[in-house]
Amino acid sequence: MAFVFIALQMYYDHRILQERGLVTTGDVVAVSYDKSGTNAAVRFTTADGKTVQANVSNPGDETEVKVGARIQIRYDPKDPTGRVGDVNGGGGAFWSVGLGGVVLLVAAAYGATRVA
Repeated sequence: MAFVFIALQMYYDHRILQERGLVTTGDVVAVSYDKSGTNAAVRFTTADGKTVQANVSNPGDETEVKVGARIQIRYDPKDPTGRVGDVNGGGGAFWSVGLGGVVLLVAAAYGATRVA
């Protein structure tokens, strides 16, 4: 269930960015890697002139992710440090997470019926 919930949240964030997100260019100030993929800390200026920094998870394959690189991002003007994505990112990671969650749920249900 947790995977399905996470996938739904990822999809919701993606839809918000598609509906009301603004595109700008930001500077990559840090890059880290973990089991979930690549994370880039990006500093950018919002439409109202504020300079903010936000994390962009799993940028698209076409995006150069190294400190000092300039990348195009899409951010939510209502939450510029929370909802941020790479313009070139696929945004489809929620399908992978959601499908994994469904597979685990089906496997658990099948296992429960086999034990009973």
